[in-house]
Amino acid sequence: MKDIKKNCEITEEEKLNYEVKKIEFIIQEIKDTERRFSESIHEVIKFLLVPARIRNDIFTNEHIHSIFCNIEELEEIQMTFQKELSQASDISALSSCFCYWLPILSPIFEKYCCNFENAIKLLQQKDKTIVPIRNNGRYDRKRKTKSRLKNLETKSTNSISTMGSSDSSSSSSSIESDGSDHETTLQSRLSSFNWLNWCNSKHALFLEGCRVKGNMRNLPVCAFLLEPVQRITRYPLLLKVLRDELETSPDYDEKVLDLGQLNVVIVLAEQIARLVNETNNNNTTSGTNTKSPSINSKDVNPKFGINLVRSAVKMFESAVFARN
Repeated sequence: MKDIKKNCEITEEEKLNYEVKKIEFIIQEIKDTERRFSESIHEVIKFLLVPARIRNDIFTNEHIHSIFCNIEELEEIQMTFQKELSQASDISALSSCFCYWLPILSPIFEKYCCNFENAIKLLQQKDKTIVPIRNNGRYDRKRKTKSRLKNLETKSTNSISTMGSSDSSSSSSSIESDGSDHETTLQSRLSSFNWLNWCNSKHALFLEGCRVKGNMRNLPVCAFLLEPVQRITRYPLLLKVLRDELETSPDYDEKVLDLGQLNVVIVLAEQIARLVNETNNNNTTSGTNTKSPSINSKDVNPKFGINLVRSAVKMFESAVFARN
């Protein structure tokens, strides 16, 4: 029995190795999400922007800029950031990579996010030359989309009601089966959903055809254009997950230094995301303007990134001294 207990006990080295593997897994997840984001931007440029630029009869230069803005500049810098990030093997290299590239990416993300509302307005504009799409000559476009949404709602309510009315003995099995069936039906319906029903203009119709031809994911074009807007707000969340895991890990020689670097980068990422959000809100509340906002790289202060890093370091130092 004593031998069995000794074998069951976990040594400190095994605990440390387990925590190190968890941290390495989170770092790899950050790398993978950044790689998928860069691939998504490349798909937008290859399958949507390039064909739209060829069709001069549909898209003017103003239309191209209103929809895609500076996505090519964003891809160019983001690819170099992704390559350097993929080579980061520890927290120190990851933090230094973020601390260097976030201030460079910030004005580019800011310009793209401020223009995103103009892209949505242009793609959702109703064009009188577009004939409503009919399916089998019976249902109009709007009626069919409404009926699909109603069917989804009724199925979800029926599944919930059947779960609640089931007996206690078979409740667990029925919940698992109904939940899995409901998820599979939702995924199958979304994968087979025809997004042409939502296209009201020739620009949206053309881009939707390019999306289908390029074998991109079955999502509306606006969802692909939204990814850079979402990405800038996900950096603080990903880094916080890494910091929380590092705080609970066993102590090692460079833990305090790694935590300090991570906290500086988190404050920097939060401040950049807040800045982009504030400029976007100011742009929307200032009035509906058809022209794209005049935010160019020339208008950005060259000391913009340096000031952000300094303010982030000051905020981190004040937080550390307040704890002590």
